Formats: sequence, structure tokens, C-alpha cells
Amino acid sequence: MKRGAVIHSGGSAHFAAAQFQSFSQAPQAEEIVLPTLAEVEQIRRRAYEDGFSQGFAKGLSDAEQQTQSIQSLFDGVDDFLKNLTERYEGGFRSVLEQLLESVQTLSADELMERVSRAARFCTSGSSVSIRLSCADLESLESRLGSALRASGLLVSEIVADPSLRAGDFLIVHGGGEIRATVDEKLSSIKDALRGAL
Repeated sequence: MKRGAVIHSGGSAHFAAAQFQSFSQAPQAEEIVLPTLAEVEQIRRRAYEDGFSQGFAKGLSDAEQQTQSIQSLFDGVDDFLKNLTERYEGGFRSVLEQLLESVQTLSADELMERVSRAARFCTSGSSVSIRLSCADLESLESRLGSALRASGLLVSEIVADPSLRAGDFLIVHGGGEIRATVDEKLSSIKDALRGAL
């Protein structure tokens, strides 16, 4: 046997009615408007452009910083090499001068042979002037003049030149001059070294 529903006054029936009323009077949900496909595409494009431009700007800034760092490194290496070159060039010059001066202490016969070989390059038929250091002139003047004249050169003078060191000589002829000095040798060596670096 089934029992019928009993509604009590004021009790649970009143509560149920209040609940029903609250459900039936629930606020209506706002209508949500979704963007159109064109609007979604525009939002996506703007976000992409903003992200791209921010990323591009950051990448450009990073690249500039790296470029400046690399340039600073190259500048430092360049300064170091210039400093190194200047420091050692003076040292090389001193060593080479000492070496050449020790080699320059030639006997009178060796110096005479060097001058004779150089004189072969003089323009034929022109007058030749030979300049030697004061010390070399004393020991070679008579022998060198006669040897060069015997080879067919027109030697106009053999004179002392105080600017020349022992072993140096200068031959002036119609086609120019032949200079055999320590400074010329050092200059040639320096040019060769610069070309090799």
C-alpha cells in the first residue's frame, strides 16, 4: 500500500515552494557574442605583428650589442698588434744595426770588391763619383780609383762623406745613384718584414 504525499503547513512545503520560486526567478544569463572569423583573423594578425616587432627589436638590439663586443675585441687586438709592432720594431732595428755593423767591418779588399760590383751597374760612358766613409777613403782611395778606371769607368772623384759609416758607399752616375748603406739595408729588411706580415 502506498502512502500519499502529506504536505504540512509551514514546514517543508513552504521551503519547497520558496526553492521553486528562486529557480524560476534565476537571473537570465548574458548573451555571449563571439567574434566573427574576420575579427579573429585581425586579432591574430595584430598579436603576430606585435610579437614579431618586439622580437625583431630585441634581436636587433642583441645583434648590435654582439657587433659592438666583436668590434671592441678587434680594436683591442689591433691596438695590441700596433703596440707589439712598435715595441719590437725598435728592438729589431737595434739588433739589425749591430748585425749589419759587424758585417760591415769588411776588409779593404772586400769593400773594394763590393764597390766594383755595384759600379758595373752604372750607365756606361757617364762620369762616376764615389763617396766613402772617411775611414774607408784613406785605405781605398788610390787602389779603388785605378781598379775602376782599368775596368773602363770614368771616375771623376772619390771623396769622403761624413754621413757614411764604415763599409757604406754611394756611387753617383749619369743614370742615378747606387746607395749601399746600413740605413738602406734596414729599410729593405723592414719593408720585407712588413710585406711578410
